[in-house]
Amino acid sequence: MTIDTNKNEYFEKSKMSVDINVINEMRDGVKLYSDIYYPALEGKYPVLLSRIPYGKHKPRYHSLYMDPLRATQRGYIVIIQDVRGKHRSEGEFNPFHNEYDDGYDTLEWISQQDWCDGNIGMFGISYHGATQWLAAATQHPSLKTIIPGVTSDSYYDSWTYLGGVLQYYWLTHWTVGTLVLDDIQRSKFNITERNKLSKWSLDNNDANKINNPIKNFPPFDKLGGFYNDWIKNDTYNDFWKKISPKEYFDKINIPVLNMGGWYDGFLRGTVRCFEGMEESSDNYISQNQGLILGPWTHEPMPKPLAGSKHFGNKASGEAIDIQGMMLDWYDCWLKTNFNNSSNHRVKYYTMLENEWKNSYDWPPEDTEKITYFLHSDGKAGIKSNGKLSFIKPDDELPDEYVYDPSNPVITMGGAHLGGNPGNFDTGVQNQVDVESRDDVLVYTTATINQNLEISGNVLINLFAESSAEVTDWTARLCYVDENDKSWNICDGIIRSSFAKDLERKNYIDPNTIYKYIIDLGPISIKLKSSMKLRVQISSSNFPAYDASTNLIASKLSDGQYILANQIIHHDINYPSSLQFDGLI
Repeated sequence: MTIDTNKNEYFEKSKMSVDINVINEMRDGVKLYSDIYYPALEGKYPVLLSRIPYGKHKPRYHSLYMDPLRATQRGYIVIIQDVRGKHRSEGEFNPFHNEYDDGYDTLEWISQQDWCDGNIGMFGISYHGATQWLAAATQHPSLKTIIPGVTSDSYYDSWTYLGGVLQYYWLTHWTVGTLVLDDIQRSKFNITERNKLSKWSLDNNDANKINNPIKNFPPFDKLGGFYNDWIKNDTYNDFWKKISPKEYFDKINIPVLNMGGWYDGFLRGTVRCFEGMEESSDNYISQNQGLILGPWTHEPMPKPLAGSKHFGNKASGEAIDIQGMMLDWYDCWLKTNFNNSSNHRVKYYTMLENEWKNSYDWPPEDTEKITYFLHSDGKAGIKSNGKLSFIKPDDELPDEYVYDPSNPVITMGGAHLGGNPGNFDTGVQNQVDVESRDDVLVYTTATINQNLEISGNVLINLFAESSAEVTDWTARLCYVDENDKSWNICDGIIRSSFAKDLERKNYIDPNTIYKYIIDLGPISIKLKSSMKLRVQISSSNFPAYDASTNLIASKLSDGQYILANQIIHHDINYPSSLQFDGLI
């Protein structure tokens, strides 16, 4: 018999041993539980750690983002830990607030084990991206690199709130799921309260059937204390600052590979993580930051499908072998300490052209800023009337609409979490229902005469006035295809009281013109010469975001609201515009 030694070597490497529910104790005596995956051969190895709230026993979380078998084949030990208060681990779950100390204590425990060679990396997406950033903030010497996916630099802005507006749907349903559906160990407690939450979740799952957008918060009377804390702390105050990665960027001196999606709800925060570390790190670390941006929603193994649009099979996480890219990154920083700096720190996917591209910065090099101005004769509510052009406006009538909080514009597509197809559609969606409303203004370019690539950040400079003391402004960028169908690209929202900054509220004087900068986020898309660009302006996007009542909280009683007359100006003195911070 002829023995294929290479094949035998492969099977030897394929072997691994697993220890389930290994205990390590935190500084306050609380015990956390981990599953540990070892290579077959005993020895010292670098370690890959993921700390998660969703259950280390679930295949989605112990394999889909990083397959332990594949990692052990590459010579790593993999540890997946239930965070404090979730599943097997003891204690009370208070999102983010324990992850700094618990992260450090876990790193310290790992580094003292005889199977650890002193080099630790971390992985995971979303909340387990947050546990990476907060562990990195402790500056533990054994943590050499992290790969946080689809997370944020702030768990206030671009997580819980955006532009000062509560991200209502995903936040409430995530909290319900975390408290009721996602914790087997604790499901036997507080049955009555859990049943109330389960019923609330079922009754409030369809965007078109949520019958009270003004006051429809879930019944968290005896559960979900952290949700009530988030509602109470509605400005970027010390509550949020002590758990926001961006407050620690100057202390985090390790290479970071960030991953995000054009239709992920935390996209802005993901890009800000890359930008913040670049600005705050020394030259060597700054040169070794990485960023991958695909046409993805919030997934551990991202698909090339976002809502109603498929962007080609090579856009998927499997097609680019995202786990292989991660392991290559770990090999660089946990094994060889090789300087990985190059001219291609950023890998991004240009939609519709459906191509991967590389750059050193975001926005990419060799892009330019460009501005389209809003125009109409006061009738932009009729979509054929509102225009976008490079020409600055002269004397033009403003556009007006009435915002009624009891009848908000229903969310149709976008970079939001917690989508429920058929009920709450995210990603790319047809905008016909939205653009037919009287409270949505529409501005459209002429057919573009050559291919147009937008790879950068998108802003709306809006000059507007309201009859209310507080209100919301929303904007959405779309493209119009050859069949005159409108499809959303990116969108944003700002509450008027947060127009100056997010740390304090500044209420407006009614019937006074203010300038609002609405961040629509980063994007990369290439339009064909037969297409058009379109902007929608309105004052609501529910249930993705809480609907403003148009009343200051101190003047608000349950279920109370007022109508607001909204006026959008676009003239020589108030040139409202669409701005691209990256056009190729």
